[in-house]
Order: sequence, then structure tokens, then C-alpha cells
Amino acid sequence: MNSNPSYKHYLLYLLLGAFFVGCYSFNPKSAQSSMIILSAILEKDEPIINEFWDAKFDNVTLRKGDVSISYSQKSDHYFYFSNLTPGQYELGELIHLIQKGNGGNAFASTKSLSSIKPPLTREDRMLTYVNLEPGSVVFMGEVYVKADLKLKGDIEIKAKLNKDISAEKRAIDYFLKNFPRSGWAELLKERKKNLSTITIQ
Repeated sequence: MNSNPSYKHYLLYLLLGAFFVGCYSFNPKSAQSSMIILSAILEKDEPIINEFWDAKFDNVTLRKGDVSISYSQKSDHYFYFSNLTPGQYELGELIHLIQKGNGGNAFASTKSLSSIKPPLTREDRMLTYVNLEPGSVVFMGEVYVKADLKLKGDIEIKAKLNKDISAEKRAIDYFLKNFPRSGWAELLKERKKNLSTITIQ
């Protein structure tokens, strides 16, 4: 039995349309929509492991007052918090579960088994505070976390923040390469043009 060619074409167009909508639905909801970009890099020094080669955070959150906000899009070590309302935001938690053998364990703060508040200096943590304005894209910074999981004793966690123009340019270039048709791209292109005259405080 021969299938109807028109039906096949219609089905193909429908599938392609759904694919492209899925790829490029990462857009501002309005001209007043804003986004925060955060880079969170994890390095684990863990003996006897089965998850060493792909050390990435499972989730990263921001805080706005008492409200915790999860990322809306993730690519490699970049986390995107899109369509946020204006206001002040700060770094929340970095969440990652380390698998060992048949069970599970995690490095964590004493309050949570699956998350940490990176032990940044007071100065670094202050740098993660951002005042988000309508229709803007803000780079919160590049957080680097190293977890030394010892066979005996406590887990040692170190963290540092990089928030300079070079780190922001890397974040913008990565976005433009991987999301070239996103509605956020134009805002980031304009931001990149202005970076040479901006001092990040």
C-alpha cells in the first residue's frame, strides 16, 4: 500500500518545526526580560571513583531574598537563569552527587548532603551580588570549586571567583557560538561591544 506523499511531507514539516522550536525556544519573553549567566567549574580529586572524568554540577541556584531559583538552561559549565524579574540576586548553592561503588555519597555543607555553599571569601561573595535591571543580561562570574575527597578525614573544598572582562567575554563568545539564534544573542553582542569601556566592580 502506498502512503499519501502529501501526508508524509506534512509530517516531515511538523517534525522539523518542532525540532527548531525546541532548539530556539531559549528566548526572552518580552523586552523587559532579563538573564543572569554563571560559570560553575568543578574539579574533583577523588580516590577510587567511577565518576571522575565528567565532573559537573547537577544543579546551581541563585537567591533573591529568601527565594531559591534554579537555572533554566545549561550548557557545559555555563548556567543560564532567564526571564528573571528585576532585583538583587546572589549565588545560592552548587549541587553535585559523587557516586562511589554501588552506593552514593556527596560533598556538602553540614546542612545538606547534596549541596555546598562554596567557601568563597567575603570579597568574592560580594562580587556575586548583582542588581538586575529590566531588559539586561548580567554575568555573575566564574566560580571554580575544587573538592579533595580523602580516603580518611574530612572532605576539603576550596573555591574562588573570577569576575573579570576576559571571563565575561568567554561566556559571551560561548553563548553566541552555541545559541546564535537565541533572542538573547543581540543583547550579548551589544554587551560585548561595550566591555572594553566597562570596569567590572
